[in-house]
Amino acid sequence: MELVALDPRGAAAALDVLDAHERRDGVPRLEAAERRRLAAHASGAGPVTADRAGWTPHTVDGWYLGLRTTHGGGAIGEAGRLDGGPVAAPLAAAAAAGAGRVWLRGADPADVTAAVGRGWRPRRTLLVLARPLADAAVDTAPTGLGFARLADVGAAPVAVLLERAYESPRRDGLVEADPEAGPWTAERFDRVASAALSDPEDLLLAIDDAGALVGAHWTGRRAGGVGEVFNLAVDPAWGGRGVGAWLLAAGLAHLAGLGMREVILWVDRDNTPARSLYERAGFVARGRDVALER
Repeated sequence: MELVALDPRGAAAALDVLDAHERRDGVPRLEAAERRRLAAHASGAGPVTADRAGWTPHTVDGWYLGLRTTHGGGAIGEAGRLDGGPVAAPLAAAAAAGAGRVWLRGADPADVTAAVGRGWRPRRTLLVLARPLADAAVDTAPTGLGFARLADVGAAPVAVLLERAYESPRRDGLVEADPEAGPWTAERFDRVASAALSDPEDLLLAIDDAGALVGAHWTGRRAGGVGEVFNLAVDPAWGGRGVGAWLLAAGLAHLAGLGMREVILWVDRDNTPARSLYERAGFVARGRDVALER
């Protein structure tokens, strides 16, 4: 989740409410780089930029509520329970602010049932999965594949790979398109990388013998020794050859080598191939985030 606070006081408030939510659910909500930017902005050290702009936090009857914009200009709410309090309060506030979609972070079934009773419908559910990193080890590379560095490949081929991996209407790959963020382009890759890529070495790129890019594991760093599977993508032409499992294992070993104690990821509940891959690798459910629409 990438955040922009409109002023330094908003940045400080964003950190406060998200820290409280992280303590409640045990799920780090901010990448380490984004946390540093928000902290610097809160101290007056400089402005914040990110891929999704216009996020401002409020507290509403035991919830936090933020509003952000999509690539198409629409408003989306980000809500998470801090204390007690009915889900109706942040949903009403989001609707009054013109948001047609609200992400409930750390939602439970009762929240979703109450939201449906007030005219909202579930649009998408992301499962939060986690596993320890103590036993992370690299698998043997599939025949004909090796690693490359981002500096040698460049942003444009990575963006092409991500767009190819996300575009399948059959949703039979590891990933699916994010309708809130738009298509992957070199420009979008550069924007997201500036906000979420702590080090170029955190992006593991797989190439074939001819030097063509066939897969990527974009790992992330969050607070408290927690790593993230930020994006795992395989070219559809290489599906079913073990590339995803190899890249996943390599990324986990990379995070373990950085001293991370565990790794988390978000995966669409209905993305059966990806869920199966992660479950085979030892990931278990930590929570869920639900997108609601009016």
